[in-house]
Amino acid sequence: MTCRLCLFLAAVAAIFGATFAVPATAHENLPIVVSLQERAPGQFTLGHRLPGNIDPGKGPETTLAAPCRKQAQSATSTLYACPPEYRPEAIEFAWPGGMPSSSLLVRTAYLNGQEHSQVGPLPEGPLPLPETESAGKVLSDYFVIGLEHILFGLDHLLFLACLVIISGTARRTVVTVTGFTLGHALTITLASLGLVHMNSGATEVLIALSIVFLAAEIVRGRRDTLAWRHPAVVATIFGLLHGMGFAGALAEIGLAQTAIALSLVGFNLGVEAGQMVFVCAIFAAVALWRRRATDSTGGAPAGRPVQLVAAYGVGILSGYWVWERGLGLMA
Repeated sequence: MTCRLCLFLAAVAAIFGATFAVPATAHENLPIVVSLQERAPGQFTLGHRLPGNIDPGKGPETTLAAPCRKQAQSATSTLYACPPEYRPEAIEFAWPGGMPSSSLLVRTAYLNGQEHSQVGPLPEGPLPLPETESAGKVLSDYFVIGLEHILFGLDHLLFLACLVIISGTARRTVVTVTGFTLGHALTITLASLGLVHMNSGATEVLIALSIVFLAAEIVRGRRDTLAWRHPAVVATIFGLLHGMGFAGALAEIGLAQTAIALSLVGFNLGVEAGQMVFVCAIFAAVALWRRRATDSTGGAPAGRPVQLVAAYGVGILSGYWVWERGLGLMA
């Protein structure tokens, strides 16, 4: 029956996707990355990289102020000549195409081996560059990146919502989400260190399929399957897969090379914090709904119809992601 449900959801998803434009990449919420690299004494390359959800016309116009002067320029980077031993104090930002909805990660690298990074909102005008970088700053910067990534990653959030429904109680949910965390933390670390690798397109398809699987399990409602009896086991297994997706996003951003361990710890803590915020929000919303439903009807609300509506909605959307990401993989 699960296979028939998956096929049904996939068919509806194809119709849904042909009618509505739903992004295939559900978690392209990465920051704009600006890099300043010292190539030789007095020579700096200033460039930027945009996440996939931002139009190239919305990219920043970045410059180094005098005494530095432009030597060469391409679409995404500029070579500057500065006085010997000079270190730029700030990067000038302008947004001729309008400021997009995103955050900023600035990375600087110098010939003496020093590397700095800073995360923050998009600036207008000069952004001062740090002279030093503390461990706490690296930890907090990557914590913010991990937090934003999970809270704006719709596919991961829908997977978590399905886990909450299947887990049922708060205690089982905590154990299940912890299993998911352990799974993705392991693959984030291994992939970021270059020890494991998986095609990013295939990873995105499988992540969407994992959501379809859980949605189908909820619709079936059979409590004797592995997903219902041991949700923590299923969450841990799928967590390994979702971790490859997180690692792909982290690879686009890059780790602070002088503090790789702190970068990974900060990112994982941010993801975990975001997960707990989302799960707590679900429990709070359910508690509020039950209270209001009980007050208005005088009896306990029927939760199963709500679960079915939610599961079909999640299944259709994630089925569409499977369909479109699969087409992108084959293209």
